[in-house]
Amino acid sequence: MESPLNVGCYSGGRYGERPQWVEREGRRLAVVSVNRQYREEERLVFDVTLEDKGRLILYYYPQRDVWFGVSKE
Repeated sequence: MESPLNVGCYSGGRYGERPQWVEREGRRLAVVSVNRQYREEERLVFDVTLEDKGRLILYYYPQRDVWFGVSKE
């Protein structure tokens, strides 16, 4: 189930190019790798590994300017 998240990201030519950190349970965790990224019809999708070794699928919906995440654990 998707849940809303606070995500900090690198934004060069457009917003949301690459997630750099995710806030989970009151902790800010660095994204150590983006394993895969692609675009679906209405969202950007990032499969990431966090500094605590957790894996998330992050979804960014540009029209709503909101991030959601699903744990891969």
